[in-house]
Amino acid sequence: MPAWVGEIGALGMKWVSYFPGNVARGLPDLAGVIVLNDPEHGLPCCIMDAAHVTLLRTAACAAVAAKYLAPRAPRTLGLVGCGRLALWSLRLMSAVFPSLEEVYVSSRTRGSREEFCARTSAEGNWRISCVDEPAQAVRGNDIVVTSIAPGATRPVSGDAFTPGTLLIPLDVLNSWQDDVLLRADRIVADNPAHFVAKSGPNDQAPLPDSRHVCALKILLLTNRHAPRHRSER
Repeated sequence: MPAWVGEIGALGMKWVSYFPGNVARGLPDLAGVIVLNDPEHGLPCCIMDAAHVTLLRTAACAAVAAKYLAPRAPRTLGLVGCGRLALWSLRLMSAVFPSLEEVYVSSRTRGSREEFCARTSAEGNWRISCVDEPAQAVRGNDIVVTSIAPGATRPVSGDAFTPGTLLIPLDVLNSWQDDVLLRADRIVADNPAHFVAKSGPNDQAPLPDSRHVCALKILLLTNRHAPRHRSER
C-alpha cells in the first residue's frame, strides 16, 4: 500500500500479509512492515512493525465511527472473535465510551474466550463475560464488533440483530449471514460499489444498489427498527 500525502510531505508504504492458518502453528496471523521515506530524496528513514499500527488504526476507525453513529450512549458491547483486533476494539471502545458497563465475548473455542476475558477483566470498569453462543454477544447489545477469520460458517444471523444495535463487522463478510442485511436500516461502507459486488450474487438476501449504501471508512450496520436519534443523521 504505497502512499504520498503532499500537504505534509509524507511518503511511505505498508506491506501486510494475513495467513489465518498461522494460529495453529503458534505464529501471528497478521504481519507486516511500514517503511517511511524522506520526501526529498526517497531514502528510507523509518522502518516499523505494521501489525501493531494496523490493529490500532482499524480499532480506532470503529470507535470513532461508533462515537458518531451509535443511537445512544452505549452500556453494552458484544465481541464476536477474541483475537488482537478484538482486544484493541475493546480498549478503544472503552476509551471513547466510559458509559460501558457490560462486555460479552464469543469465539469459536471456549479456551480462547476464557483466556481473553481473564486477561482483560482488570482493564476497565465494565464487567466482562464469556458466552457460548454468538447470538448472546449480539442480541440486545448496543454495539457489536465482529473480527473473526474466514471459516466454513458465519455465526451472526439476522434474528440476533435487535432494534437499536450498531453492528461493526471489522471482518466484513466473515461473521454475518445473508439475512443480517434484511434487518439493517443503514449500511455504511468505505467503497459502496465494491461492498455490493462482494456481497452478491451468491447471497440470497436482496441487496441495495451502490446508491443506497452510504460511504464511510468502515462498514456499519444499524438496525432498521432502532429509534431515530440526531446522531444517526
